[in-house]
Amino acid sequence: MSPAVRFWMYLGSHLGFCAVIASLLAPFVGAFVKALADQPELCAKSAAIAPLGTAFGFCGIALLLVGVWGVTGELLGLMRFYDRKGADRGEAQATHRKALLVAVAALSWGALISLIALFSLIPTA
Repeated sequence: MSPAVRFWMYLGSHLGFCAVIASLLAPFVGAFVKALADQPELCAKSAAIAPLGTAFGFCGIALLLVGVWGVTGELLGLMRFYDRKGADRGEAQATHRKALLVAVAALSWGALISLIALFSLIPTA
């Protein structure tokens, strides 16, 4: 197996593992947000609150997992998906950091958009 295929396989499995853990915990966040927003004036909008809370929970938990495992592991040198003594080490390191940056940015935007959508459904007093 070539190093490039192995690199993307390791990175995909790492991000996939973070996504699986986050998707297992996200429904609890959605139920928690729905319970917090369970007010009489939200009865008509309560069907949309739980999925938005679940989306926010997924993005938030996955962001924490990728940040804790991926970014910290890369910066401390504990988790690198490329050969440390290879000829293309610099390019592989830059690609890995770009992939982590794209994942963190996408999850951050997802969390922000779902949080804004949640706040738009909750009426102000």
